[in-house]
Amino acid sequence: MFVSHLSGRVSPDALDRALSADFVAADPDAVLVLREGGRAVSPALARRRGVLHFPYRVVLAPEVAAETAFEEGWIDALGTADDAARWQSGGELSWAARAAASSLLSAPSRAGALALERAHFALIQASDAKRERIDAFFASRAPRSERS
Repeated sequence: MFVSHLSGRVSPDALDRALSADFVAADPDAVLVLREGGRAVSPALARRRGVLHFPYRVVLAPEVAAETAFEEGWIDALGTADDAARWQSGGELSWAARAAASSLLSAPSRAGALALERAHFALIQASDAKRERIDAFFASRAPRSERS
């Protein structure tokens, strides 16, 4: 699973690359630039990540705070670069889900709840246990982790 971490002022090109990742985290003080001069974030990527009404967003607020992006659900977690490195090196994102959950407690909203749900879904889909159970099902055998 590819984890992307955003910090500082993130250009549209860097944001395009990050939005292509499986899991996107950002420093709480990061600023995401949706449009800069003639360059803008890909509408298809933005839509896939949950940016609603992208053309209006670009016109009204071409720069968005990471906390706002997180509350609206189009980035998965707020955290430092060290957090992102730990999430990626651990091979799982349970720390990311905990960080997302703790961040959401301070700003409960429908969009925030959807962001947390999406983060949990990504964790489940990326787990080795899930892949092993699917492989075992199609091979008509018990999952390796459950064999004695």
